[in-house]
Amino acid sequence: LKAGPITVHLFANGTDTGTTLTLDDTNNWTASFTNVRKYDQNGTEIQYTISEDAVSGYNTTITGNQTTGFTITNTEQPRITSTPKTSDNTNIYLYIGMMFVGIIASSYLCSKRKSYR
Repeated sequence: LKAGPITVHLFANGTDTGTTLTLDDTNNWTASFTNVRKYDQNGTEIQYTISEDAVSGYNTTITGNQTTGFTITNTEQPRITSTPKTSDNTNIYLYIGMMFVGIIASSYLCSKRKSYR
């Protein structure tokens, strides 16, 4: 089961660049940010990271880095289902009541039997 399209945001040194990519079936869930600067104005290499807009019903894991590439894995969240109540205490009371009636009936029959002798 695949989610719909996802939107990926590019961050440079922790700041959102405003650049996004959309991943979906049409691009085989693969894309690259291109024409990005490697160094900032001070000559320091820019550290790029990504984030994904939340996808309802999925947990997102992002692995990798700007050198090897990033992999986004969306894992479907398990659906929480409640177990229906299939029994209650009324059956216990029914069995206790039936046993009580049986004991009384047996006692009554035994006393009647003794009175005939």
